[in-house]
Amino acid sequence: MWIGRGFTSLDEWLKAIVDKQKDVFPRFCFPCQRYFDVYVGNIHLYSNEQVISLLRELLIPYTTVSAYEFLNFYKSISSDDDSYNIIQKFLSADHMIRLQRGEKEWEGLTWVLGFLPREPIRAINILNDYFSIECGYMHDHRITGISECISSGLRDCR
Repeated sequence: MWIGRGFTSLDEWLKAIVDKQKDVFPRFCFPCQRYFDVYVGNIHLYSNEQVISLLRELLIPYTTVSAYEFLNFYKSISSDDDSYNIIQKFLSADHMIRLQRGEKEWEGLTWVLGFLPREPIRAINILNDYFSIECGYMHDHRITGISECISSGLRDCR
């Protein structure tokens, strides 16, 4: 049975994510709503260390596959192109500047885990603020993953 994009169980997916196995997709969120629901429904069965390990993997820095293609395309637009000014503004966005420097496109958010387990609300507020600033540029899996982190593991850290 193929549930959760190639994983036959939540435990199999959790192991793959935490063990940093290659070719885990999606990498930044649960592969399906069912896995998320089961995880949250049973979160009390996981230790703080297990919850934080998963959160760490969902909040790592990353670069989208197509980011370099977009960057090269945008840089090729000449100043006489109608969309030149719009593209220059996009290239000045923080995630594109990081990419041009050879860094990951999106910064990691794992540092918020330093607030766990003592201050989960502070970590949630930080992720909410980051999300409200950057969500317009993020791909769907990152949006979903941050939302899942906010609504699950951070609240239930003991």
